[in-house]
Amino acid sequence: MKPKLIVQLLFSLVVLCSLNKVKAQSFGTYASAVWISNCTQSNFFNTSGVGPNLIGPSANAFDATNLGVYTENSGTLVLRGGEVKTFKTLGLGNVCGVKLYYRVYLQSAAPGAFIPIDLPFLEDCNVPTSQFPSGGPCTAGDQKWQRVIPDGTTTPYAPVNLTSLSPGNYFLEVYYEITGSNTSSSGCGDVLLLNNSGSNYKASFSIQSPTLSSTNPTTCNGNEGSITIGGLIAGSVYSVSYTYNGSPVGPLSLTANGSGQVTINGLKAGMYSNFTVDINGCSTSLFTGVILSNPIFSPSFNAVAPFCAGTTAPVLPTTSNNGITGTWSPATVSNTASGTYTFTPTAGQCGLPATLNITVIQRTTPTFTFGTSLTICNGGTVPTLPNTSTNFISGTWSPSTVSNTSSGVYTFTPNSGQCANSATFTVTVNPIITPTFSFGTTLTICSGGSVPALPTTSSNGITGTWSPSVVDNTTSGTYTFTPTAGQCATNTTLSVTVNPNITPTFSFGTSLTICNGGTVPSLPTTSSNGITGTWSPSTVSNTASGTYTFTPTAGQCATTTTFTVTVNPNITPTFAFGTSLTICNGGSVPALPTTSSNGITGTWSPSVVDNTTSGTYTFTPTAGQCATTTTFTVTVNPNITPTFAFGTSLTICNGGSVPALPTTSSNGITGTWSPSVVDNTTSGTYTFTPTAGQCATTTTFNVTVNPNITPTFAFGTSLTICNGGTVPSLPTTSSNSITGTWSPSTVSNTASGTYTFTPTAGQCATTTTFTVTVNPNITPTFAFGTSLTICSGGSVPALPTTSSNGITGTWSPSVVDNTTSGTYTFTPTAGLCATTTTFTVTVNPIITPTFAFGTSLTICNGGTVPSLPTTSSNSITGTWSPSVVDNTTSGTYTFTPTAGQCATTTTFNVTVNPNITPTFAFGTSLTICSGGSVPALPTTSS
Repeated sequence: MKPKLIVQLLFSLVVLCSLNKVKAQSFGTYASAVWISNCTQSNFFNTSGVGPNLIGPSANAFDATNLGVYTENSGTLVLRGGEVKTFKTLGLGNVCGVKLYYRVYLQSAAPGAFIPIDLPFLEDCNVPTSQFPSGGPCTAGDQKWQRVIPDGTTTPYAPVNLTSLSPGNYFLEVYYEITGSNTSSSGCGDVLLLNNSGSNYKASFSIQSPTLSSTNPTTCNGNEGSITIGGLIAGSVYSVSYTYNGSPVGPLSLTANGSGQVTINGLKAGMYSNFTVDINGCSTSLFTGVILSNPIFSPSFNAVAPFCAGTTAPVLPTTSNNGITGTWSPATVSNTASGTYTFTPTAGQCGLPATLNITVIQRTTPTFTFGTSLTICNGGTVPTLPNTSTNFISGTWSPSTVSNTSSGVYTFTPNSGQCANSATFTVTVNPIITPTFSFGTTLTICSGGSVPALPTTSSNGITGTWSPSVVDNTTSGTYTFTPTAGQCATNTTLSVTVNPNITPTFSFGTSLTICNGGTVPSLPTTSSNGITGTWSPSTVSNTASGTYTFTPTAGQCATTTTFTVTVNPNITPTFAFGTSLTICNGGSVPALPTTSSNGITGTWSPSVVDNTTSGTYTFTPTAGQCATTTTFTVTVNPNITPTFAFGTSLTICNGGSVPALPTTSSNGITGTWSPSVVDNTTSGTYTFTPTAGQCATTTTFNVTVNPNITPTFAFGTSLTICNGGTVPSLPTTSSNSITGTWSPSTVSNTASGTYTFTPTAGQCATTTTFTVTVNPNITPTFAFGTSLTICSGGSVPALPTTSSNGITGTWSPSVVDNTTSGTYTFTPTAGLCATTTTFTVTVNPIITPTFAFGTSLTICNGGTVPSLPTTSSNSITGTWSPSVVDNTTSGTYTFTPTAGQCATTTTFNVTVNPNITPTFAFGTSLTICSGGSVPALPTTSS
């Protein structure tokens, strides 16, 4: 056979075996894949399988594949799970579960532990169509196991974000574990590993973390700048795009150097931003811009020395010491004030503005202790003029000496070489003045005459003080004015002469007292001591009191004098009781005094007041007093008894209607009651007291209050019964003889209610109520309910004598039997509104689980053993321990019933005998010649 034909036959055999899943065992796999999401797709990547059995696209191989480069924390490379296609031989094999195991580790580091992801059952093969429902060819017994974890899921698994790893080169390694049975359609005791013949399935990938760095141009407006993108994968080819001052650049194809960097050279100053780095379909945006800057040059200039104000200012150069040209602002240096001058470089030189501070020393004005001016009085003290000022300026004066008799200006000229101004000293010389005043220098007055105030400023403007400071108009004296210091003025004096005053005298003296209409004197124009003058008023009145003033004729040192005339009126005597009195018959009357309230003495006629008869009493003043007679009139009125509409007495029931007590009687007497309000619950007497000043007597009002009787009945005021209990009839006459009616009129024994008895009108009695409470009949309840089902010998409750809802009573029987079914009756204690209740207990027998294979089995090593079912032949469910029978080792298997079943544990004993190889006397081989002797073959070995 030709070699080419042999190769073709071998290839066809491999494909045929792959398509038809050569099954050397009862269960297994024929395709597997992991689900990976990256920048270009989210799909299955195949780890095993060929042809139409592949799970993912044929181009999506996983093992030994470089998955590419991804940016840290970008979420662009995610492991989401996987899928495995399994097969099983129907009736003989079984598949119970599939797990995907994965681990991720640096290519330069030791691998870590695997992490499992359970792949749950997805679907069985649709046998009639030979297709899985989700697609792909299949045969009977084929199954899909799959898990694809969506974003946002955390339970039971979250997607595995491979970009959360630190930058570096990694392996993603996976294998699969399938549990099932090669000998049973329900067993799960066998494990199959799908692990690439022990090498597992590995793919590589890289994680990068791009960074930006830069260098600036070294010449003004040059292109020596560069930008480096670091943190990339060495040797990888990247497509880089960016914007320069807003204009797009790229994409550029750049290969990362051994340090994982790509560099963009030949860059000018400007803004570089919106960097995008693309590799294997993944685009990473760098949200950081870079500004490249031109070099900065700072112009330098020589410092300008300070100069004196007013001298020639320096000129500012337009080119700096280091060759930068530009302009100054201000352009010219001031020779009067210090300032800062700014140099602005000409555009295009990459130069910074520079400043130059120039100090102009201001000229100093010489100062002297005596200031710049001086005013003195003629002949006053003047200073000597020094050749050095207090601020150390030296120079000369012109004139050089100050005159104290003539005003003048003296000029100080600084010596040359000093930054100083000339200064002047002005001296004013004032003449000496004598103060003058409007009142002159002398004055003669009568004692007490008018004198001037002494002003502190003279008529010619001289200020000063007087001593004494006030002119005395009773004593002669001299007053000296002393000018305030600092004025060019002399002292002056005022001499005052004071003559004494004479008081005029008259024969009638200075005062006179008369009664109204009495005799008075004439008023003369010359006093007894020769002083002439006039009176005001000029005539004395004998009817009105007054003061008469004598004013001496001008030019006489005499005082005015007065004559006081007191004219007493004729007084009407007054008394505390007035001029009249009205009293009630027998009322209080005053005693008649012999001296009035205003001090007039005299006598009364009659001398005593009568309190039973009206009359007039006359008071006559004692002779010699300025007083008139007066009278006192007394009126005597009779006494009245007040009357009221309600009379003087009243009888009521307690709480009955009572009248208001008026403050004015029916016959017009006002007054007050005590008490002021009638109490309708207590008997009492109310007294009316007339207001003072009325001729009236007190009167009383007697109120009798009878108590209200509360009707009583034999059945009391309340009753509590059980629903349907006995209730009383409601009588129309109470036990204490009050008649009336009930509402409602009949007591209900099924509903609670209040029944009101209303007494017949006209009786002092209150309404009363009868409250009936009808309690419902309660069914006792217990924590264990009304029924219980237990296994024989199981736990049973004690039977309490008080129910959960508080009903006491007894049980019959009183103790629950945990071996026999029965009913227990609870009877409430008499007097409680409660019904009987029952508790039914059902006791089930204990069952021993049975199985078709019995309780023991003896087999040869490797012989057939049964699967251990979870439900016994008599329907007891439970679990086995161990759960799978080992056909190579003897053992005991225990079945434990699921809790809640009346069943006991049971055991299954398996004895495994070793397989013996039969031996025969003739051994295992024989060589003979044709026709030679051969042994007979026995049916029993040695």
